[in-house]
Amino acid sequence: MNKLQKTLLGQIHNYKYNKLIVFDKKEDILKQLSIIPDKFKIKHVMDNKSIEQYNNSDSLIIYVIDKKIKEQIKTSEIISRLTLLNPENIIVISPSLSKNYSDDSFYKTLISFGYKLLSFVKEKDVFYFFYAYNISSYKNIPDWLNNENWANPELWEK
Repeated sequence: MNKLQKTLLGQIHNYKYNKLIVFDKKEDILKQLSIIPDKFKIKHVMDNKSIEQYNNSDSLIIYVIDKKIKEQIKTSEIISRLTLLNPENIIVISPSLSKNYSDDSFYKTLISFGYKLLSFVKEKDVFYFFYAYNISSYKNIPDWLNNENWANPELWEK
């Protein structure tokens, strides 16, 4: 089992779903998923219209960004819609030739959508960046937001 397969399995096991919907035009990730135990049912989707039909699905959606698509805006719109329709069960994988994730063309877009960079792994000169969106952990709770500091009238004058 290579590093990419281990990372994939690690990310998938963080979710409760036993069905996977994989959008992967180049099929790189799909090939890596072939080692997954029979516990998971995998459905491969090849076109954007098909992936957009999944709404609050009982499956984990794995969307692999195809960098050869010239329409980055279109891909961003699709990811945005998927995020709205599936706020707790989506992972986006962004392949890149550079280790510097901030150079990745989709990094800022995904972060602005509320995704968090979970991890990255290098396999055969390609870096795979794993992003996830989960509405329940979307916003980090600041330290000051607690019952000791919140709504204490004696601190309002300070």
